[in-house]
Amino acid sequence: MGDYPAVRVQLRDFSSNKIAYTLPAWQLTSFDDLLERAYIPLFRNPRVYEAHLHFNNYQCGEKVMKEKWESGEYLHGLSGNDMLTVWVHYVRRPGRDRYGFPLDGGEEEEDEDAGEQRQHGADRDKSQRVLGSEPLQRLPSEMSSGGSDEEEEVTGERAVRGCHRDQRVGESPLFERGPPEDYIEKRSESPEVLWSDN
Repeated sequence: MGDYPAVRVQLRDFSSNKIAYTLPAWQLTSFDDLLERAYIPLFRNPRVYEAHLHFNNYQCGEKVMKEKWESGEYLHGLSGNDMLTVWVHYVRRPGRDRYGFPLDGGEEEEDEDAGEQRQHGADRDKSQRVLGSEPLQRLPSEMSSGGSDEEEEVTGERAVRGCHRDQRVGESPLFERGPPEDYIEKRSESPEVLWSDN
């Protein structure tokens, strides 16, 4: 494909004649590049539809072959600013609903479970690379706030029990207390009306 830098490839929809894209042939070196770009511009879901690529739009005859595309055989007769038009039509994949999920439901669940297990293993491997295999340790006492050893022990005991805050929210320098009238429940000035059943 690199031998044909000026040749352009245009992909069009078989039935509507809409253009999906026009790209230089050197950007479409593999058949998978050609095929993957056939779905999104024409608003087709690759899980629902299978794309069939052809060189004409009047019959579903010979398909574009992967081996011939990647060897550049389809571009041999073209030169200069020639353009090769590839036509695509879509065939619904059997056993899939309109969103691309299997109709029986069993296959998708197995895939999700396997994916979760792989993700869990990858997360564990990543955490071991980042943290190492050594257990986490407390910071040395030189890094403390400068309090006494006795205060550190009390603070450490509180942290173990789950008490992580040493000050209340109201004592925080970031907390600004508002005027006291904001905290008093205001009553409406209109008199209350009592309804009777009479």
